[in-house]
Amino acid sequence: MELGTIDWLSVIIAMRTRAAPERFESKIYKLGINPVVDVPEGVSQRFRGHARAGRVLVQGTLNGVPIRSTLMPVGGGRHRMYVNAGMRAAARAETGDIASLELRPCASEEVPLPEKIAAVLDRIAGARMLFDALPASGRREWLRYINDATTARARLGRVRKAAEDMLGRRSSEPSEREFRPLWVCPKCGKEFVNRNQTHSCKRRRLEDAFRGKPVWIRDLFDQFVDLASIGGMVKTVPNGDWLSLMVRVRFATIRPRKKWLDVTLWLPRRCEFSRFRRIETIAPGVHVHTVRLVRPQDLDSELASWLEQACAIGRRGNIR
Repeated sequence: MELGTIDWLSVIIAMRTRAAPERFESKIYKLGINPVVDVPEGVSQRFRGHARAGRVLVQGTLNGVPIRSTLMPVGGGRHRMYVNAGMRAAARAETGDIASLELRPCASEEVPLPEKIAAVLDRIAGARMLFDALPASGRREWLRYINDATTARARLGRVRKAAEDMLGRRSSEPSEREFRPLWVCPKCGKEFVNRNQTHSCKRRRLEDAFRGKPVWIRDLFDQFVDLASIGGMVKTVPNGDWLSLMVRVRFATIRPRKKWLDVTLWLPRRCEFSRFRRIETIAPGVHVHTVRLVRPQDLDSELASWLEQACAIGRRGNIR
């Protein structure tokens, strides 16, 4: 065989993704609000050649249940892995448990389809073919959305929803409700996309969320709202000890603490940056990211770009 006929990049990727899995046990503990496990230093060192920007894509099992995740760098060449609610529910693992893991690095193009999900797609005419035809990034988005469900019934529902979307049975075009006026509750004056939306009419004040907090926390919040408003008018809605920002729908929530602001943003794609303390997929195209703001310098151009994307979701008003 001539050397010119070999795709050496494909050969290298295939060799790397056939690496023997690493088996270890690690305690699930909370880092802030996020359950995580620490990866042994030796495993991090052996996976070092597969890292991109310090992160390592992995697949394997958690307590024998198939998973796919990303090892996040924590300094000193070590990593930790976030264990989301869907993973914990499927593996019957809780915070404080010692989890058994078997992981191996995988290429970004490699998106294995779990057998149970494949079986459901196979029963829906044309769904499996369309899923396989999606780019790797698209397949990863759907699988994150499906696997984040906390019960088997919810996962089944998300698989069926994915199939409907791929088969064009759920329109992604702007709906009539995106252009109609917001419904205003006659009792409390709150605005909603849906008429007669279930809600509490209890009146909240902006000051309630900042009671007992330092003045500079309120100043930091005001600067954050100013940054979010650069692309247009946004509304601040108080909800007791937390606040939300919205245009037509909510696109961000803020929880003031005594030493920082915890901000959650709705973004159209997952942003695997170390600044985000937690990422959860609500639906393909809608991913909830939590970031902690400690000082005015955190209100930088990077945060501004994320806010611009989140505001676009708030204006769209069709989170599915």
